[in-house]
Amino acid sequence: MFRIIIRWIHLFAFIAGCGSVSAHTGFESETDVRIYKDRMEVTVRTTVAFAWRLLGNRAPADVGEAGQAVARPLLAKEAPGLYRVTAGGVPMQPKKADCRFELDQHAAFLLTYDRPGSWPLEFKAGFFRMLGALDEGKIRVFDLSNDPLRRDVEPLASKVIHAKDATFTITLRGMKAKP
Repeated sequence: MFRIIIRWIHLFAFIAGCGSVSAHTGFESETDVRIYKDRMEVTVRTTVAFAWRLLGNRAPADVGEAGQAVARPLLAKEAPGLYRVTAGGVPMQPKKADCRFELDQHAAFLLTYDRPGSWPLEFKAGFFRMLGALDEGKIRVFDLSNDPLRRDVEPLASKVIHAKDATFTITLRGMKAKP
């Protein structure tokens, strides 16, 4: 009986946490693409509720540290499927994928790619098929080729994406594809 009560408390805390993270359903996302001289890093931040929905019936019952420890490698395997990335029409595959849980009830998916060899870059979000029509995300692209340590760089471009328009394409004029 005690375990059942604890699970209900965890579930309630999880649901309450989702409400404080987002004003809508808890499935919004924020994607930052950082282009460096030697690589491209894509970070997708979303809620733990989104991560658990991504896992479906494989999601642990516990959303606390123990559940996150079980979910992390499963989510790292799912991370490459969040976006289909192409450079000059050629599909790109991540060299590395990971998932981390952050303090404020966020799940962060981290993907590392080779630096794009041609343009335009296209990002097509594959995860909107499992979300509602009103869910949305934001994607931003930053060029850190010349100063990889700067934190105050303005995005080159950004876009709000959603189920009906889940693709973002950018051509970086004047930027060399490979150093």
